[in-house]
Amino acid sequence: MVNGKRRETVEGRRKMEDEKKKEIMYGMKGLVSAALIVSIGLLAGCGRKAKEVAAVVNGKKILVSEFKDKLSRMPAYFQQNDIQRRKFLESLIDREILLAEARRKGLAKNKAVKDRLNIALDQILIEELVKTAVPEITVNDETLQRYYETNKGTFIEPEKVRVSQILIRSAKEGADILKQLKEGKDFEALARTKSISPDASRGGDIGFFGRGEMLPEFEKAAFSLQKGEISSIIKSPFGHHILKVTDKKEKRQKSFSEAKEEIKAILRQKQQREDLDAWFKELKKKAKIKINEEFLTPKPEDESKDTAGEQKQ
Repeated sequence: MVNGKRRETVEGRRKMEDEKKKEIMYGMKGLVSAALIVSIGLLAGCGRKAKEVAAVVNGKKILVSEFKDKLSRMPAYFQQNDIQRRKFLESLIDREILLAEARRKGLAKNKAVKDRLNIALDQILIEELVKTAVPEITVNDETLQRYYETNKGTFIEPEKVRVSQILIRSAKEGADILKQLKEGKDFEALARTKSISPDASRGGDIGFFGRGEMLPEFEKAAFSLQKGEISSIIKSPFGHHILKVTDKKEKRQKSFSEAKEEIKAILRQKQQREDLDAWFKELKKKAKIKINEEFLTPKPEDESKDTAGEQKQ
């Protein structure tokens, strides 16, 4: 039973991450402009003041602190990969444009909008109540070890590849760079001087990523190369890429120490769900509930009206 819950948790988490990736990677590509690219260039470097600006949209500032706070809720590869960080900032810019237009039209005063806000507020209140209803759960190492041994096959570190890239605007420029690489020019040096990607300052290093984390054409090329190999020119919505695989990690079994925190979260969640069910049963027992059974039981004339309506349709 625990194993089944584990699969549901993992699958649900993966599905949510996939949906986020699709929304940000494919959501609004057509809105990229030179002005946005300049704004996004402000992202380089992390140790900045809280009031520093990542972008300005119609006079409205998107602070670096706000960007980093929202980014921290995304999967790890969004935080490490410059291309995904760029797209994430663009999604915040697009959001501000849409919000400004909604406010200009006075939609905040719309009754339907207010009704939806009230529904959202009710849901938030319930969520906050639930957080206070269940105490913190502790799980001992013996229980964690036993779960690991029983579900060992689910704790697998997937195959990963580390890639450096040179991103250029045109295939012609890419062909010239490929020629220089074949003549022995250093990939990292060319990335620093020729690439238009923010990772150029690191010699084009993107870092490690697994399957399903990048655009299909990018991923296919990266995983088909051996360590040290350089790709041909790859076209994507961002431009033209030349890739070099600098390292590879094979699929492997995670050790208990590596999986320990993940297992702890799984077992805590399971116990909290059980405790929450018990808490709510007691809460419901104390509630005074009266149900209008007549409302739930349709009268014969109501059933005939429904049938007549269906026949007309």
